[in-house]
Amino acid sequence: MKPVNQKAWLLILPVVICVAFSAILPLMTVVNYSVQDIISPERRVFVGTEWFKSVMRDEELLDALLRQIGFSLAVLAVEIRWASRWRCRCRPRAGRPRRCW
Repeated sequence: MKPVNQKAWLLILPVVICVAFSAILPLMTVVNYSVQDIISPERRVFVGTEWFKSVMRDEELLDALLRQIGFSLAVLAVEIRWASRWRCRCRPRAGRPRRCW
């Protein structure tokens, strides 16, 4: 039995590193801004979880947050349903290869 060569995975490693780097930096920025009140470029106040607690206590903001989460889940469901419909449904004819596009 011929041994399997796994060296091709090394070619994917730079792409994985680039994608991870381009995803981590914006995430760090969002987390940083979510716990700071930036009054001016020189003055920043750490507020921690106070804003999150106030959103969860305020009935109107909580309703808006839950409505937004519901809309996002609905869009995700539509996208998943739409993507699942992209299957090859054509039938191969005698002597011709199966083509789907």
